[in-house]
Amino acid sequence: MAGRRFPNAVARNRAKRLLRETSRPLLSDSRGPWDLVFIARQQILALPAPRRTALVSDLLHRAGVLSEEALTSA
Repeated sequence: MAGRRFPNAVARNRAKRLLRETSRPLLSDSRGPWDLVFIARQQILALPAPRRTALVSDLLHRAGVLSEEALTSA
C-alpha cells in the first residue's frame, strides 16, 4: 500500500514494487502463513537495495515473522 502523498502514480507504483521484490525472498523463510500490510513511504525510493533489504528484514524480525536464522542469512 502506498499513500497519495507520492508525487505521482509512477512513484507510488515503484514504491509498492520495491517493497514486494524486497520482501518476497525474505518471506520465503517465514515461520508461517501471514497476512502482512506494508505501507510505503517516499524515502524507500532513495534507498539502495542492501539498505532496503536490511530495514525490511529487521522490521519482519521485530514483528516475529522471521526467525533468527532467517535474519542472519538475509
